[in-house]
Parts: sequence; structure tokens; C-alpha cells
Amino acid sequence: MLSFASDGYTTAVRVAAILRATTNRKGFPIGVMMLCENDNIIMRNPGQMITEILSKMDFVIPVLTDGYFAALKCPDSRARLVDERYIQFIHDVVMSKYILSQCVSNVRPVIPTHLVNSILSKPEFVHNSIFHAWRSEDESQALANGIINSRRSRILPQ
Repeated sequence: MLSFASDGYTTAVRVAAILRATTNRKGFPIGVMMLCENDNIIMRNPGQMITEILSKMDFVIPVLTDGYFAALKCPDSRARLVDERYIQFIHDVVMSKYILSQCVSNVRPVIPTHLVNSILSKPEFVHNSIFHAWRSEDESQALANGIINSRRSRILPQ
């Protein structure tokens, strides 16, 4: 699942395309979930649907931008992008899972290449250990390869 604010949308779309184009040895692609692509399903019961989706995800990939951290700090229910509206909720669910699993993280953040230095210096990044296994956007193929080769990965036919 990709999690992003509106200023990370373009990066999220690029990362999703790379992930979806990467296949395992049996030829199955990495499944990618973006809330905005499933808005009609999500909005029926957002909390329940997102929690259910997260329970089925091998990895959560937040796109770390200024907008992401702003939404994490102060959610905006008026945000046009459904993904941005639920950043804090997704983060809270992921943090609960992280704590319950004794700090085993399934979070693999991506930082837009032009923002790497800026994001790495943010206190919100530095003090949140689930963000530390990050890659820059230009390393998205390496991220995809890592997902394919992970023991956690349950890539199934779509």
C-alpha cells in the first residue's frame, strides 16, 4: 500500500508503476494499493476498509514529503485526495502493528529524490524509527527487487 499526500502523488504514481512492472520468478507482479484508485470502496466505511486492507499488505510505502508530515501532524478531512485524508489513521495502525510485532517493520518509505536532504533533517523523520528503512525515488527498482526477494512477500496472481 502506498500512502501519500497530494504533493507526493506524482512520486506515488511513478513508484506504483515500477512496482507493478516488477514480477517474481513465476511472473506475478507486485500488487499495489492506492486509496485514490479504490475511492468508491474505501468511502463506504473508511476505518474498517483501511484496517482490513492493511492487514493484507506485506509492506506499507509512505511517500515522505512536507505534505505527508503536515497531514500526519494535523489531518485535513477536507483534503481532496483520499490518501491524504487517512495518512494519520494509516500511520497509527502501522505503529500499533510495529509495537505489537516487537519492532518488526513492514514500512519502506520513499522520499522524492529532490527532497531527500530536506526530509532527512526533519525532526518528524529523525524521531520516527519506522521511517528509517527509506529509499529515494530513484531507487524504486531496488525497492521493488527487495520486495520480490523478501520472505514477507506474498505476491499472488491478480
